[in-house]
Amino acid sequence: MIVSIIGVGLIGGSIGLAIKKSGLKVKKVIGIGRNLERLKLAKKIGAVDEITTDINEGVKNADIVFVCLPVGLIAQTTKSIFPYCKKDAIITDVGSVKQPIVNDIEKFLNTYHLPLTAVFIGGHPIAGSEKTSVKYASKDLFENAVVVLTPTEKTDRKSLDIVKKLWEKMKAKVKIMSPTRHDRILAMTSHLPHAVAFALVNSADNFEFAGTGFKDTTRIASSDPEMWADIIFNNRTNVRCAIKRIKFELGKIEKEKTVKKLVDIFKKAKTKRDKIAKNNQTKTEHMFGNKLNREEKKLLNEIRILEFIKMSLKRRKISPSVREVADYFNMSVSTSHTYLKNLRNKKLIKVRSVQNKIKSVARGITKNKNRTNVRF
Repeated sequence: MIVSIIGVGLIGGSIGLAIKKSGLKVKKVIGIGRNLERLKLAKKIGAVDEITTDINEGVKNADIVFVCLPVGLIAQTTKSIFPYCKKDAIITDVGSVKQPIVNDIEKFLNTYHLPLTAVFIGGHPIAGSEKTSVKYASKDLFENAVVVLTPTEKTDRKSLDIVKKLWEKMKAKVKIMSPTRHDRILAMTSHLPHAVAFALVNSADNFEFAGTGFKDTTRIASSDPEMWADIIFNNRTNVRCAIKRIKFELGKIEKEKTVKKLVDIFKKAKTKRDKIAKNNQTKTEHMFGNKLNREEKKLLNEIRILEFIKMSLKRRKISPSVREVADYFNMSVSTSHTYLKNLRNKKLIKVRSVQNKIKSVARGITKNKNRTNVRF
């Protein structure tokens, strides 16, 4: 199999690295882009095997083409390469907005008069960070991440299954839904949070007094402005609806005249947020059940936290804060601080005195003897 990646940044580079790690029989990965220096960096870190600035040349022998470009460029680029792709090639993308892209490409295919054999599958890996360069690419970026595929009635099911299995080989969790539903959901869970982060930073002054709450809430305001303007503009109808919803919720907070009613609002939010934290429990907990003693549970929590730190470093290239760990594992900030302090002091988790079942989980972690830096 030959894979071509158009746009070898954080996502494109991580796809190349993940495919190579997956064990799939890939003859070569071709990186395609306009900036030769960035392509050379992608090749240097092993994300791709060959590079070219000629897009038509780069896709002509590919079995699968990943279009990893800004949302506004995906449809036009995809349409331009159809005549140059070989028979039965599959083109897929990673755009954060799906309906405009899928609609544009399907309309093009319906009116194009030359024989076309390549197929298009809309896709969106919900992974990444505020960093966009290929130098931040990671072979583990998609591990346990959700990847949404957005077929339509006209989508070739065999090709859809191939793309689904490819993402699963990269350790992603694949979800199938319509482009319309994808854009409606992501407007609230991804696009609105970025808009709010940008707005909050622009509304605030005196940043020397900014605490962890402000910093955690606005971290994503450091994301690429052009990329996010492109995403939000292309999903503007759904984002406007999401903004109306949050305005309504803020309005309730603004208008409430008693502490009790505010507590009710905040309790409702806390209950929902706590459910998210519980859903993040690892398979390890389900496997062990409640049969661990106190020390074993403590060790297991340390292992889980260390795994979370490692995942954060791989995906975001920064370590999580004490509050982020507390929120993720649904524990108090003081408990989170204690666990992180213990991990820092240990430098290495030792599990020899614990049951074999915990040893097997910890073995892969304890092989890494490098100290993990944690922000306190």
